[in-house]
Amino acid sequence: MIFIVSVYFQGKKYFEKLTINQFKKANKTSSWSIKNKEQLFLLSRFPVFRGIQGSIIDEKNYAIPNYSGCLGSYGFLYKPGDFAFVSATKLDSYVGQKII
Repeated sequence: MIFIVSVYFQGKKYFEKLTINQFKKANKTSSWSIKNKEQLFLLSRFPVFRGIQGSIIDEKNYAIPNYSGCLGSYGFLYKPGDFAFVSATKLDSYVGQKII
């Protein structure tokens, strides 16, 4: 899911940011499993990528800047309907190579 936040004041846009969010649902013990190292790497670093022929993305290199430190994020869902949010860069620094 992509969250987009836009801040307008008196009809003028002052700020706009987005985050690409990966949701994880808690298991019965209210813990989450993040086993995919590649996904965490992608969401926390966003490496340069290139479009391919025939796609809507041009065949050139793209580097998406992560100025906010929250271009990628995780949403943790747990009962009874609560939600926790963390940036992927923060999560990566917390769990590091110890993917949980």
